[in-house]
Amino acid sequence: MKWTSHVLISASVCVLWRPEVAPMAILGATAPDWLEGLAQRLKIPLTHRGVTHVLTTWIGLAVLCRLMGAPPAVVAFVLGGVIHWLCDALTVSGAPLGWWSSHRTTLFGGKIVTGDRNETRLTQCILVLCLVLLQVRGAWWDEEAYSPFFTDWEALYQGGVIDPIEWRLHRFLFF
Repeated sequence: MKWTSHVLISASVCVLWRPEVAPMAILGATAPDWLEGLAQRLKIPLTHRGVTHVLTTWIGLAVLCRLMGAPPAVVAFVLGGVIHWLCDALTVSGAPLGWWSSHRTTLFGGKIVTGDRNETRLTQCILVLCLVLLQVRGAWWDEEAYSPFFTDWEALYQGGVIDPIEWRLHRFLFF
């Protein structure tokens, strides 16, 4: 997949969990590719979708983060790497499952060609799904949770936090 898809998908999924660490998820979602570029500059021979794209490495890092009680930003970085693998595994080229094999795994038959309109559609569907889940989460899961994306202007006005003028200015804004 293209880097824009990796960025958009990882950010939208991370926002469901903790919006403040979305930049780290984005950094993690692009890490397999920029790590390859860094290795090439250091004259370390790596193939594309090779060592940096191995799922078991990213899963191992996730388990290590859990055992060590890593901060949410580090966890978001590692989960971004897992999301990168999942996205690449949806493509025709696939992604390696483990370092013990040169075989690349594909999910759902690897129907997506990098840069194809199906990649764009999938990215858009995930973005819309995450947007809907954000709205549902705010309405059902925890009404007291802060959401930087959907502000309940009516509740702020009723609670005396904002004045009537500010409420009138913002009441029809969704973001």
